[in-house]
Amino acid sequence: MKFEEYINKLRTERAEAYIDLSKDKEQAYMESHKHHFAKIFNAIPDSPNPIKILDIGTTPFTLFIKETYPHYEVATIDLTDLLKTRCKQNGVELRVCDLTNQPIPFEDDYFDVVIFTEVFEHLFAPPTDIMRKIGRVLRGGGLLIFSTPNFATLLNRVKLLVGISPMASANDQMKRGWVHGYGHIREYTMKEILSIIESSNFAITKKKISSPTPSIRAIKSAYQLAMQIYHLICLIVPAFRSIIYIECYKLTSKDSLPAKDAVTGYRK
Repeated sequence: MKFEEYINKLRTERAEAYIDLSKDKEQAYMESHKHHFAKIFNAIPDSPNPIKILDIGTTPFTLFIKETYPHYEVATIDLTDLLKTRCKQNGVELRVCDLTNQPIPFEDDYFDVVIFTEVFEHLFAPPTDIMRKIGRVLRGGGLLIFSTPNFATLLNRVKLLVGISPMASANDQMKRGWVHGYGHIREYTMKEILSIIESSNFAITKKKISSPTPSIRAIKSAYQLAMQIYHLICLIVPAFRSIIYIECYKLTSKDSLPAKDAVTGYRK
């Protein structure tokens, strides 16, 4: 099943909602992030052999991975068990875990692939502590797929230039009682992320800053013209784009990455 077909399937699926307990918000979330999920999915190794995957931060995309690769062992951790029934129905193991205060509840060197996307910015914990927890459950040579918002976007730079904070209000970001924890506690630049990952015993094999592909449409207002110009500038200057995306492998030693064939015969 293609990802677009899966999103359409979610519209009619009778199951508990996840995003803010609203099916409409869940659908909008999946639609707005489909380019992002497609990139992650393309990075997942395609193998006839079973692969163990951990998706940190459960979404319906987690279920799509299992549906596409039914022979893979797909597990997920989340702050809540809102998708517990849907995970169980689809053969995905969900374990509740507060990543900021608890270890990941799996044994050492267990997973071949860890997906850690759009979660880092929500965690109130030292970044290297989080990366250490991930490194513990990922086997040597295993793949980490990582993404987080780019703090140095063009829009954020313009806001700072005129004295406006790029972040949402502190009360909104740190509100108590939100089912998914906190908002964006901290956002990072590419330079910061590279430093955190490389100092955490990972070797980076792919790095880029990306943005959704803008749709080409007739310009009918000054706002639409401004947005087209904005997207064009971001297309020309990658550092202005919105999402930091990294693929990296856990080192078996601090000095070198294991030989490709010796580690994963199924790398794309």
